[in-house]
Amino acid sequence: MKAQSRLIRTVIFLGFACILGACASSGSTSVRSRSDILTREEIMTVEVGNLYEAVQRLRPRWLNVRSSGVGASFTTIMVYQDQARLGDLEVLRQIPPQGVEMLRFLDRSTAQMSLPGNWTQGMVGAIVITTRRDS
Repeated sequence: MKAQSRLIRTVIFLGFACILGACASSGSTSVRSRSDILTREEIMTVEVGNLYEAVQRLRPRWLNVRSSGVGASFTTIMVYQDQARLGDLEVLRQIPPQGVEMLRFLDRSTAQMSLPGNWTQGMVGAIVITTRRDS
């Protein structure tokens, strides 16, 4: 009887621990865990001189996207600030990280649907810069 009572208490305790753990983990879901977004908080954790270096350190896969299209002789990722096209990835080398709120990577189809401009065969995605409004 004593062993059975101890087992019941242990099961109840573990059940509460699982419930509390689930509540804590569901509340901590944040933008930081998304691979398509790079937040200001994340950028400020590394010492870099420009946004290219920040992406290179924190989201290197954004820089190495391959084209799935047949016949594409080159691939490039376009950079936008809000809805304005700035250029290709090299433009990130000219932008300091201090005034940036967030970077977001868009695959080709999402970028084509949501951003202006003509998309050629080699354009495989876009990085969209959102600047800080209070800077």
